[in-house]
Amino acid sequence: MKLLTLAIILAGTIILMNIAGIETNSGKFITYVFSDGISSLRTSEIWIYFSAIIILAGAVGVKAGFFGGSPDPAFAIAPLAGIFGAVILSDLIGLYGKLNEYGQNVDGTLNWMGNIFLISFALLFLAFVFSLVSWWRGSDG
Repeated sequence: MKLLTLAIILAGTIILMNIAGIETNSGKFITYVFSDGISSLRTSEIWIYFSAIIILAGAVGVKAGFFGGSPDPAFAIAPLAGIFGAVILSDLIGLYGKLNEYGQNVDGTLNWMGNIFLISFALLFLAFVFSLVSWWRGSDG
């Protein structure tokens, strides 16, 4: 599968879990950043930090392009894919823990919800990792 397809499937699953009311780590972060709702995005201080990062990245890019030619875009995309993978892995581990709590019997022996979740989404995450490696090698087509 293509890297983008797997990224959309994993991100859509996490968004669906947040909409369903199951709180994930990235959902907690978004709630923390936008504590007044999404309408506070315009007046948030995050724009100052975001603008500083964009200006700094632009300055570094111009300097690198001026002195060393244009770098491979994979070196810019790879850290973003790694951060995305780390956030998704953190959310999946948190969801596995929550589903283990939901699926237990009275005596606490059967945690079938967590096991089904682990089988399905661990395989999706591994497919994401393998797709990331094949993208980096240039064979993700």
